[in-house]
Amino acid sequence: EQLEAAYEEVLTRLEGIEGPGLVVIDPGDLHRAHEFAQNASPDVVDRHKADALGTVDFVVEMALASLPEDGMLVVVAPTTGEVDGPEPLAPIVVHGEGWRGFVSSPSTHRTGLVTLPDVTATVLGLFGIERPASVIGDAMSPDGDEAALSDRIDALARDSATAVAVDGAKGTVLNTFIALAVIVFVASTLVLARGDYPEWAATLFRLALLGVVSFPLATYLMFLVQPRPDSRVEVVGLVLGATAVVWLVAAMLARSARCSLAITAVSLATAGVIIVDAWTGSSISFTGFLSYSPLAGARYYGMGNEAAALMAGSLAVGLGLLLDDWKDASWAVPFRRWVYPVIALVAVWTAAAPNLGANVGVAVWGVVLFGVAWAGMNGVRMTWKLAVALFVVIVLVVVAISVLDLADIGPQTHLGRALSSAAGGDLGELRTIVMRKVETNLRVLTHTNWTYVLIAVLAFLAYMRWRPKGEFLDALESHPDFGQALTAVLVGGLAAYFTEDSGIVVPALMFLYAGAGTLYVMLSRSCWSKEPC
Repeated sequence: EQLEAAYEEVLTRLEGIEGPGLVVIDPGDLHRAHEFAQNASPDVVDRHKADALGTVDFVVEMALASLPEDGMLVVVAPTTGEVDGPEPLAPIVVHGEGWRGFVSSPSTHRTGLVTLPDVTATVLGLFGIERPASVIGDAMSPDGDEAALSDRIDALARDSATAVAVDGAKGTVLNTFIALAVIVFVASTLVLARGDYPEWAATLFRLALLGVVSFPLATYLMFLVQPRPDSRVEVVGLVLGATAVVWLVAAMLARSARCSLAITAVSLATAGVIIVDAWTGSSISFTGFLSYSPLAGARYYGMGNEAAALMAGSLAVGLGLLLDDWKDASWAVPFRRWVYPVIALVAVWTAAAPNLGANVGVAVWGVVLFGVAWAGMNGVRMTWKLAVALFVVIVLVVVAISVLDLADIGPQTHLGRALSSAAGGDLGELRTIVMRKVETNLRVLTHTNWTYVLIAVLAFLAYMRWRPKGEFLDALESHPDFGQALTAVLVGGLAAYFTEDSGIVVPALMFLYAGAGTLYVMLSRSCWSKEPC
């Protein structure tokens, strides 16, 4: 009764004001019920929650009764109050003239999925107020879907259940994969250190390395089987099954006379799937182990830092091994000189363009990575002229992206919004981007001791690439294009560390393919060398 009286008083005051009005009603009962839950029995908790939801129903009915014809009612829950595992997506209901179907937003590019800042941007749009750069949301809009309300609710519930299931399993799955990958890398290195290893050992660890590079591809392909798994058990089963299938196909390809066909195929397939997914609107899945997380909210569409690193690392390594395995083919030379840069440009543009990957950082480190690889493969010396040429290419790509971004319905990427605010005399957004990258990189770098292990391994690999010796030297001499790709991944990974806000994660994922490729080539000595292992 007190809430209703206060609301009627607000409506009376609004009658004397010209123009639109904004009323925010927060009954607060759901929050209080959640806070009190730890001090009550389950039955009492359920009753309090039911009473709180009844209060929400009352508030909605109260607001609808006084809503003008051109008014809009938004029911939004900033949190669901769930505590067991990842918190599900919270509901939002929009009522008003023309609002029918699912809500959507340029912030997410996902039907039915919007962000809390989108509510602010929507209100500003209704009032005809230009959105300032500090408002990171976008105005919501309806899609007009005529499906039954129950069907729409079921679809949204499945999306939420999938997001919870994937995020709930993510920590265990990724930590297990990282541990197994480290074991395979270390064990393979120890086998190579013996020098007189038997062929069966080489075959065993080549298969193990194929298993390592099969996992990232499987995390995408699993959603072709079941787009919306709704439990952790199902998610784990899908990723294990998909990994097994990719691994089995790779093992069959490993029997080819082409020494590196298996790892080449898996690497190129990984890059291809990620690129095609970007061009089809990220259609494979709206969440994943190495891509998006609608619950974490770092990215909802395009190509995240992890996916971009996987794409660039697998593509560079795959193309290098491909050219080495077919070095005597008539198409190898023109492919190396003319086709390679076209493929590289398509990959960089796919990752960075605002209407595709929307990851502007790749325009910098992606050009560096593929530019260094192309130069090395074609005998172009690393001089200041090459550095200037790469800088010019980077500038051209960034300018093209900026023009496309600003020409859209509104700046969509962080770069577009920063440029928009800078044009208006506000450099705060640019400053925020720079500071966020620096702070995030330092936090990620010092978060775990494994980071320093990775840095040590990268430093060792960089030294070996700079001053190769022994079997490593033999492998590079027999695989010159892969050697250039290895150099490019190291240089590109360093550039990515300073231009992305995921810190050491980006070079680590690129190194996954560079390291696996190096060990695979060295363990395949009996294939490419006339001398036995």
